[in-house]
Amino acid sequence: MTRSTLLTRALLAGGLSLTALTLAGGTASAASAALSYSCDYGVGDVEGTGDATATWDTAITDGLVVPVGTQVDLDPYTGTVDLPDGFVDELRAQEATELSGGGLHLTFLDETGEPIVIELVFAATAVPEVGPMTLELTGVDAGFLDAVDPGPYTIVADDFLLVTDDESSGMYCILTDEGDPTIDAFTAVAPSPSATATPTTSTPAASPTAVRPVLVQTDAVDASRGSSTGLVGGALLAGSIVVGGLVAGRRASSRRH
Repeated sequence: MTRSTLLTRALLAGGLSLTALTLAGGTASAASAALSYSCDYGVGDVEGTGDATATWDTAITDGLVVPVGTQVDLDPYTGTVDLPDGFVDELRAQEATELSGGGLHLTFLDETGEPIVIELVFAATAVPEVGPMTLELTGVDAGFLDAVDPGPYTIVADDFLLVTDDESSGMYCILTDEGDPTIDAFTAVAPSPSATATPTTSTPAASPTAVRPVLVQTDAVDASRGSSTGLVGGALLAGSIVVGGLVAGRRASSRRH
């Protein structure tokens, strides 16, 4: 089964659908803080739990100000994940030499609670003989945000899902960090005859039918994390249902306020 098939299956398991658009990227700002996560992982038939840290970044530049009606690019979207030590130890125990695959990252527009899901990929990465392991993640067609109203727009991080191409290994990680989960932010301003918006590389709105890359809930889902036999291909799909539960309940909002 291909990675894209697995991702589609995961979305359907949660009663969810994903839309993404391809746009030109901009110059990335500083990445988010290093955020703490608690992960359920699987390597073959072996399951475990462990802690990970991750940082995330979009193409939004620091201090960006745009006119209302601008489409603000998220591409390139990137992430860096320091994997749980137990997961890496088990990879070595099972003589895995490298990992490649993809996943999903759940984020929110903080001001409205609107979910934005980013599809992720990671290139073949060697498993080190000793010590920690880090994956460099790239978003797939992360798309853009429409600045439809004046005011701030803040993208905050939440949970993520990773799985290898061969579906032999993977993890579902829940954000546990109590700090600021902001990835990037910008401000939209209404046009004024006496003021000119700061020049940006963002793409002006060109199509009234353009759609943001949002995760749309179509059915009620169970927000419980219940365990199942075989994490990879099993509980990883249950993890996608948790994504749906987070969309419905906006757990991130209660954590921050």
